[in-house]
Amino acid sequence: MNDIRIDVKKDEVPILESILCGQKRGNGEPWTLHGLISAWMGFVCHVSRGYELTIDDYCNDLACRDALQEVIDGCPQRLQTEIERIVKPFDQRFYEATREIGKPLIGWRLFGGDKQWRRRIPLMLKEELERDLSSLGYIE
Repeated sequence: MNDIRIDVKKDEVPILESILCGQKRGNGEPWTLHGLISAWMGFVCHVSRGYELTIDDYCNDLACRDALQEVIDGCPQRLQTEIERIVKPFDQRFYEATREIGKPLIGWRLFGGDKQWRRRIPLMLKEELERDLSSLGYIE
């Protein structure tokens, strides 16, 4: 994951910095583009192996994809394409490791609407997440 290479042109730097300035990690620090992409890659790997934390943790971790989409949407087309080139394989892997549920997960209103990844849960549910999803009516 450390070999992420994105060619950000000099004129794109201020735009990217402006977008990232509004994206905060859980500790209140702003994200970097590399950090967002790495977080998404790591989360997808975690989900693929079976996510063992709570639904709150799952939703918080999933928020990196919401932030990443805001960056993609706000960037010039050339940079969008560059970012998507790296992100798409992990999006595909996420869809392969998850299944759709009928309603978006908690917190979706906080992250700019009903994103498609907020309607997905891991195929391999571990005890704590499965219990949370069941008690909140997402699964039976």
